[in-house]
Amino acid sequence: MIDPSEFSVWFPETDEKRPDHEGSVSFLDYCLKVKTPGEPAARDDFSIEKLRDWVGNIMILELDPDREDFRYRLYGSEIASRTGFDMTGKWVSDLGEDVGPFLRSQYLEAVERSSILLCRNPYVHSRAPCDWERVICPVAAGDRKQVVVSNRMVELTGTLRELRLAANGTEDR
Repeated sequence: MIDPSEFSVWFPETDEKRPDHEGSVSFLDYCLKVKTPGEPAARDDFSIEKLRDWVGNIMILELDPDREDFRYRLYGSEIASRTGFDMTGKWVSDLGEDVGPFLRSQYLEAVERSSILLCRNPYVHSRAPCDWERVICPVAAGDRKQVVVSNRMVELTGTLRELRLAANGTEDR
């Protein structure tokens, strides 16, 4: 089971916290450039052509307001390679009770606040001493509400790495 205290969330439109991964930094900079604070970004600014620099690490999820759940419309190939599964066409709730509710609540918060979220959480699908770092940008086209998410793995170092390895019952190699 995931410890909720291991999930961190910041609001880069108002907070000074920056991502650690250079791919997350460049995606966040792009989002901040095209999005007006307090409004969702225009979906046209997130076409596959405009996302080409990040596409392997991008997820596009569409909100179903009746279910209060998101369907994965795109699940980046690099993410699928690292997790060992592809979520395209599936729901966030399909991830199960360990992580699904946390992710769904973050995506809903991004949509409801029309704010970019920067999130960190443990990599739950492996014993790897890594975190997922996600930049969540709400986008809209008419009544369709989506989030475009850059999802990157960040290698842990130092004491945090040692603690995570110990908690997982593995040794550093």
